[in-house]
Amino acid sequence: MPLTPMDIYKLLPKTNCKKCGE
Repeated sequence: MPLTPMDIYKLLPKTNCKKCGE
């Protein structure tokens, strides 16, 4: 089962959130 964007988002460190524009 491929990872969904939400799954990948959860795996990212909080610091990477800024790269997503959040």
